[in-house]
Amino acid sequence: MKIDINRLNETEFTAITSRVRQRQGEEVSTIPYTMACVVELADVFRTFTPEQCAALMRVRNELFFLRIYLDEMISKASVCQPPVSAMSDEDAVIKGLSLAAMDGLFEILSTLQNAADARLAESMPNGYKYVDVGGKDDKLN
Repeated sequence: MKIDINRLNETEFTAITSRVRQRQGEEVSTIPYTMACVVELADVFRTFTPEQCAALMRVRNELFFLRIYLDEMISKASVCQPPVSAMSDEDAVIKGLSLAAMDGLFEILSTLQNAADARLAESMPNGYKYVDVGGKDDKLN
């Protein structure tokens, strides 16, 4: 299969270059690829019609509650486990990777929620009021 590199969108280009760099032995994070997917999804949000705002609001609220739940899980995981000094090397690595994965998911949910918030703000003539996970009220215009 031949790939025309000049016709790739940003997500495809990021995915291919990340894979090539990984195959060459570089330490490559999946975050650039994931963020490229999130940016592309944000573009999809921008194409929604005003009639789809109710469905988008439900999705945004689900993302909000998932972020709260995930934040609670991260807090519990940090508190419930013994300190790293009392763990074996393998357990310490597993704990670190688990927390890093949860933090990554939290960032993805945050980015998706922000994209939904931006689309809702564009669609609603009087702006859009939402409550951030931190608890402060903001109004988007």
